[in-house]
Parts: sequence; C-alpha cells; structure tokens
Amino acid sequence: MREDEHRVGIAFNPSNDDRVDQIKRKVSVLIDMIDQIGGLPVPESVSGSQAVQVMRIKALAYAEIERKA
Repeated sequence: MREDEHRVGIAFNPSNDDRVDQIKRKVSVLIDMIDQIGGLPVPESVSGSQAVQVMRIKALAYAEIERKA
C-alpha cells in the first residue's frame, strides 16, 4: 500500500459504498500531488529556511486532508 493510500485508509470501507471508494481515491491523488510540491529532496536553489517552510506547509495540508477525509 502506498503512503497516500495509507493516509486515507483506502482499504477501510465497511459500508462497501462505491462513493466512499471514489472519494478516498481522489483524496489519495491529492496527497500524491502535494508530495510532489517542492519535491524532496528540496532543490539546491531553495534555502534551508525555505525548505523547512515547504515541509511545514505540506504537513499542514496533510493534516487538514486527514481531518476532513
């Protein structure tokens, strides 16, 4: 299982509702897109403090997605 699928609990759908599966897959894609922002490792053109800020913003995005998913 990929990290993005794990974050949304892709396998957990006790109601077997297709809409739940669709939503979780779309959220998984969103998480994957966030992973690609800034790319890790951070490019050399980004300073240390900027790299930390990018990682912080990504962590906040993950937290919001998980909270609402």
